[in-house]
Amino acid sequence: MTKQKETVSVKNLKEAEMTRFAPMYIYATEMVGSYYTKIGVQNKRVLTIAGSGDQVLNAYALGAREVVGFDVNIRSFFMTQLKIAAVQTLTLKEFLVFFGEKKPNTGFSYKIYQKVRSSLERKSRLFFDRVYKKFHNNGLKMVQSEYFRQRHMFTRVTPMEINAYLRNERMYRKLRDIFSSSDTFEFIQADLRDIWRYPKFRSAPFDVINLSNAPNYVFSLNEMPVVVENFLDLLEKFRRIVAKKGVIFFYTYAFENYLTTERELPPLSRREAIARISRTEGFRLSSVRLKGYIHGMDKVVVLKKI
Repeated sequence: MTKQKETVSVKNLKEAEMTRFAPMYIYATEMVGSYYTKIGVQNKRVLTIAGSGDQVLNAYALGAREVVGFDVNIRSFFMTQLKIAAVQTLTLKEFLVFFGEKKPNTGFSYKIYQKVRSSLERKSRLFFDRVYKKFHNNGLKMVQSEYFRQRHMFTRVTPMEINAYLRNERMYRKLRDIFSSSDTFEFIQADLRDIWRYPKFRSAPFDVINLSNAPNYVFSLNEMPVVVENFLDLLEKFRRIVAKKGVIFFYTYAFENYLTTERELPPLSRREAIARISRTEGFRLSSVRLKGYIHGMDKVVVLKKI
């Protein structure tokens, strides 16, 4: 097989300061295919948290014209690139065996990795080669290590329900065709609070900006009023890089998820916070309800620039 052309580029906003190393997500923990379908990304320019890579791949599969991924965690780049290379080289069945279909934190067979390896760009190939070597090429031990976020069970939804590109052969082949002919996908290692600073975004704003559930992580240590004010300040900065009639959205989990745990409902998921955000000038707020990742109904809070 001929070597695939490069499909990912990496840029740093703050080379030393922004370097982070956190465990990798294998699949998204939100209903990515559903929210992109309902919000609409066809022919849109999308900026998204990279996460597990699913936020990027689903945007392309559902028709985005261009996708820029960002994440403070450089390993999100490696996982995104691994998935792109896997789509280019594996069948849908092989993809699901490799990343796991029925049980979480399984798979990552070294034999299948060998098929994908030659399609990885150098930086990603060196990273995964090193990690496999550390675990003596035992993919199961590797995927159950500190390099990956550990999950003991899939929720009530499967990877195929989460991801539009895994729903059927047609969608999977469509994504493969996109990555065999598309221009470079750009990844920027940056914090949510800094990505808006990237110079060229001012002259080429985005139609869709996906913040995932990152705002709840970024502002989680603050009290309610401070969280809302910090988010509104960030929203004002993002206004500069979102196109007219473009949207910015973030993900909130169903209230039921917090009833059976000791965790509090994140501030930005609370009604009073959303009510305050809805009064922001220059944006119109709406919400899109989705089948819950764990319980009930999740939703995305959508802010449309007017």
